[in-house]
Amino acid sequence: MHVPAPMYLPLPGRFDFGAYHAGDTPYLFEDAEAQPHFTPAQLRLSDTMTDYWAAFARTGSPNSTGLPAWRPYRPDSTPPHTQSLAPDRIIAVDYAHEHRLDFWSRLP
Repeated sequence: MHVPAPMYLPLPGRFDFGAYHAGDTPYLFEDAEAQPHFTPAQLRLSDTMTDYWAAFARTGSPNSTGLPAWRPYRPDSTPPHTQSLAPDRIIAVDYAHEHRLDFWSRLP
């Protein structure tokens, strides 16, 4: 998820919500509160995400002409990769490595 995702809920205070649950919704659905505050990078991210969703709805695959290839998730690949939608970094990422999941898997 993109950090900082625009907060669209009317919450009090100045708490930094970071990458919060449902933080992707302002990028995918028209949001009159959030979208006027998008940076150029957030506008590109929103356009890319909606293009992927539209391609998936149309064909069953997120891949489409003009979009970076979305590789299928393969849990048996070494290491298993997931897709990043970070602006200018739409690539496969090693999620387990980036989030240090090996640490958590060693705990009892």
